[in-house]
Amino acid sequence: MRAAIEVFVIAAIVVSASFTHAETVLHGPIAFTNGIPFELPQFASASGYLRSITFTVTNCSLGMSIIVDNDSTNSVDLNANYNNSFRLFQSVGINLQKGPVAADLFWYGSQLEGTFAATNDGDSPSVRDGGEDELTFEVLHTNISSRSIMTSAADLARCTDEGNVTLTIDRWFSIPLIQMGSAMPLDIFTTNITCIGDLYVEYDFKQIPLEPMISGFSVTNGMLEVEINNLSVASSNILQRCFDLRSNEWFDVQSFVSGSSVARRSLEVSNQFGNVFYRVLSR
Repeated sequence: MRAAIEVFVIAAIVVSASFTHAETVLHGPIAFTNGIPFELPQFASASGYLRSITFTVTNCSLGMSIIVDNDSTNSVDLNANYNNSFRLFQSVGINLQKGPVAADLFWYGSQLEGTFAATNDGDSPSVRDGGEDELTFEVLHTNISSRSIMTSAADLARCTDEGNVTLTIDRWFSIPLIQMGSAMPLDIFTTNITCIGDLYVEYDFKQIPLEPMISGFSVTNGMLEVEINNLSVASSNILQRCFDLRSNEWFDVQSFVSGSSVARRSLEVSNQFGNVFYRVLSR
């Protein structure tokens, strides 16, 4: 009879000779305009191991024109008892785009109220012609400051490399409508959108890597596949095995240098192993 293999995961370990204080690299101010790409130096792995990225926006102005157009096909008697008002709840903000990396840098909310001309001037739905059935709000948010911090190993890995990375800051907004009178088709248009400001990017790093984590494993045809997460880019890692925790004897099985935040390693196992314990050391 073939003996069963039982695999156990022991907490991963970071090996360091001494306590290391965090260090920082600051880039900025970087002037940005909505949708226009700009270059940012990435974090060089030779400097250490990235722990967090802080994005700080200052002196930001975000503006737009919001146009409400009455597209009702029926005229309405405008008397004192008829409520032809509406309310807009505007949420706006900007986010940072770098390939698969996205960070919401801030959002800002405001409420707008108004009344519309009750008679449609004949323009089609989703079309505006500047007629009397349109109402325009000029919205401007100024002196906005905000901060967003990235700490996930996946995001840190994507921003660790030599050279520059191309970033884009884009505005986003949502404008839900609440109509406080009889139901009438209203179209909402946004134009003259502006978004400018300054961006600071701070890399916080240490000389010791993140603490890795064995997140999963599977055994197929005598091969054990181990999935390891939370790795620092360019860290040296050793996968170790132990058969009896009371002996505290750990044997090096495989070593590797991580190129991203996730690694999958394949190992040969024997059906004679019985209980097996694994751990990962990073240094």
